[in-house]
Amino acid sequence: MAYNVALSSWLESIMVRHSPISLLQQRFYRHYRLIHGVRLAFAFMVTLSLIRLIKLPNDAWSLVTMVVILGPLPYWGNIVTRTWHRVLGTCVGAALGMVALYLLGSLPWLGMIWCAAVMVACGYVALGKRPYVGLLLGITLAVIVGPHPSSMEAALWRAGDVLVGALIAIVLAAIWPHKAYLHWRMKLASQLRATALLYRSALSPNLLAPPPLEGQRSRLMGELVKLRPLMAPAARESGAPLKGMEQILRGLRNLVAQLELLGSAFWANRESHFALLGDELLRRAHQRIGDLIDQLAQLAIDGQLSHDLLGELAQVETDLRGLLASGGRTPEVAGYLWLNLALIDQLRTLQRDLLGVLNHPGGAE
Repeated sequence: MAYNVALSSWLESIMVRHSPISLLQQRFYRHYRLIHGVRLAFAFMVTLSLIRLIKLPNDAWSLVTMVVILGPLPYWGNIVTRTWHRVLGTCVGAALGMVALYLLGSLPWLGMIWCAAVMVACGYVALGKRPYVGLLLGITLAVIVGPHPSSMEAALWRAGDVLVGALIAIVLAAIWPHKAYLHWRMKLASQLRATALLYRSALSPNLLAPPPLEGQRSRLMGELVKLRPLMAPAARESGAPLKGMEQILRGLRNLVAQLELLGSAFWANRESHFALLGDELLRRAHQRIGDLIDQLAQLAIDGQLSHDLLGELAQVETDLRGLLASGGRTPEVAGYLWLNLALIDQLRTLQRDLLGVLNHPGGAE
């Protein structure tokens, strides 16, 4: 816990959460897989050149460590955490392995009991919050006391090689770090723009029949699921509250579900549909709500509001409430009015949560 707090504080000091995402950064993250592959290749060549230059014993462990740290986890928040876990698991495993070597050489039965106890600890840690530490602890012990046991010196060199590989990985990753927080904001903006398009398509006055939007909604929900793996490293990098990011994701899912209900009410029957199309207040509400969703997408990129569309929507919301309270409406029209008011409330909550994440003063939660 103390390590996570310290990491968040340090990363927060080099990142302003509400700073705008530049066009160069946006291009970079659109091709992040290719760029990550190039960066990994560069890191491999640098590591290989260095270990051949300084001629480390068992130098393959430095290469393995670099690939394991950088390979599957391109985000800075993940790389720092995985490096710490790799070093901790290997060093503790090497120390316990040296004890095992000594015991197996003098009292074999006690050495076997010691190895069994270490593997119990390995299994216990592997099912906890730091599974990679437990895994590396067991692997290091197995390499040291396996069928061709290592020496004390080899165990120490392995720990040193891992430290060298971890240091190289951290230094190279820090040159141009891939920030999960920025990637999360870009994906969030993309999903909000797609939501605005879905909203306008569902309520378009230029169509004669309900548009087939099931595939679009399914793709949007699938993309929302992809936001979740970014949230934990994004919170570590920026100090943003993880709870707030989860609330934003939940709000987006609710928003998509709300749009489906709104579209169904808009096309409920011919009579109510034409009544809704002819209402000037609803036309203004549709325009303002679509613009508000677009503004939330831009907020995710810029980090701040250019102007308060939600405040401008307040009068429309008041008029909608008055129209609903006046009565004399068919159930379909009354239901549609209520759904619009509920949608405005959801957008207000979503804007509050997004501003809360972008401007949160404390560390990660």
